[in-house]
Amino acid sequence: MLRKLSLAIQLTLFLSFLPAGFDVLDLQAGEKFRGTAANGPMGKSPGVHRWFEEGEDKMLRVEGPLLHSVGATTANIEWWSSRPAVFRVNWGETPELGNSQTLLRAFAYHPTNPLEKFNTFSLNGLEPDTRYYFQVEFVRFENGEDASSVQLDEDITSFSTLPDHREPRTLHVSPRGDNDRSGRSREEAWRSINHAADQVRPGDTVLIGEGVYTEKIRIRVTGDEELPITFKAKAGEKVVLDGAGKQLQGVFHVFNNKDYLRFDGFYMRDFGRGPTGAFGLIRSKNIRITRCFHDGREPGYDPELLTASSVDNLVVKNCVTLRGWDGIGLRNVTNVLIENNVFVQPNIRTIPGSFPDREQVRIKNNILTDNLASKRNAFLVREGTLLENNCFWLRFPEEERSVFGGGSGGRSLKSYNEEFTVEEENFVANPRFVALEEDEEDTPTNGFFDGAILRKGNDFPDFFTTHPDLIERGIGLIPEDFDDFHFHINLKDNDQ
Repeated sequence: MLRKLSLAIQLTLFLSFLPAGFDVLDLQAGEKFRGTAANGPMGKSPGVHRWFEEGEDKMLRVEGPLLHSVGATTANIEWWSSRPAVFRVNWGETPELGNSQTLLRAFAYHPTNPLEKFNTFSLNGLEPDTRYYFQVEFVRFENGEDASSVQLDEDITSFSTLPDHREPRTLHVSPRGDNDRSGRSREEAWRSINHAADQVRPGDTVLIGEGVYTEKIRIRVTGDEELPITFKAKAGEKVVLDGAGKQLQGVFHVFNNKDYLRFDGFYMRDFGRGPTGAFGLIRSKNIRITRCFHDGREPGYDPELLTASSVDNLVVKNCVTLRGWDGIGLRNVTNVLIENNVFVQPNIRTIPGSFPDREQVRIKNNILTDNLASKRNAFLVREGTLLENNCFWLRFPEEERSVFGGGSGGRSLKSYNEEFTVEEENFVANPRFVALEEDEEDTPTNGFFDGAILRKGNDFPDFFTTHPDLIERGIGLIPEDFDDFHFHINLKDNDQ
């Protein structure tokens, strides 16, 4: 309490010295985020912030671009705009530049992925010890309109890559940490994952200690092909990412060439459905998401586990998504592997999207259950994917359920198996989850669709299959991959 009063007094005294264009977030609003990395509404902290007024004159003001960080083969650029807008980034080894990418709105089925006021862009595959030049240009506002005036430094800026890679580090985060520390040991742990996402560099591993973190995390640094960046829970410790009653939307934002990233071992709960899924991936590649538990059972609309647009080489493995809006939304993706996951009762669809080439999205060894009864006419998986050795658990007889859909309407699992040849066919069966193993009959109402799984399924082992055929065929979660987990740890909001 004394600490809060002290902070409040400091901010009150500071108000009279603020220049025009700055504002302070209310401390009472920040109370919901007490002790977290954000400490304020919608991922902001109480205190002084640069405040942009959008206005009605269609003027655009931009702060930056700034060079956030540079490595031997990578560089990360940031800028802030007064309104969401489309920008073009130009770069090259000479002032003539020569390379260009326009950062258009991207979307994965629905909802649309956003243009934000915070902008980040990374360059990959650069040469060590080499000078590069870059420039950021305004193209148009989010709604397609032009600006009446633009305050943006469009001068060409240069930087030099490092002569060699930095030595990879192991960095630590803890609910009892402090962002003013070094982050190099458990005793010197940082307080927030966002701070680690700001400080991390190619090759680093961020180990996150047990507790509840109320954060929306923006990835600001790209990894490298030989030096991926890893965010993971410490072995045997439960890390819960909490959306504070759906006040936060999205957990990890991975935008604009943030490549070679690994995410492992997170529990995510009570985030609001917004422009992206819990993981929002846009224009990035070589992303691996493993052993994450997405819990969408709280009242209100929860996001998808993941949405990805213009993403290459994505792996999602050993994850559970429970009662989200959809399971995973994909669009314009290549080299995607979704394997050994469990999708439980999505509100509408399990894997919607747009897949022009069925070889690009492989879905194998998963358990996919039916959706809400009120949405029973919606297909579960968009046509155009390669499905092999998946178990479906349906409310209705197989021949009566449209599992696949698209522009040509719905079709059954049987028709898919007849049209496409795979090594191991997809089939319908009760997966007999551990949480419901006393219910042995293969009937839709027996323990699963009557709501029991929503009461009993609280951790990964609750969704291990006990069905001998599924075990033999390697379908569902792989229990031995969780040997370093401690299950059914009940963390409260005050474990922060």
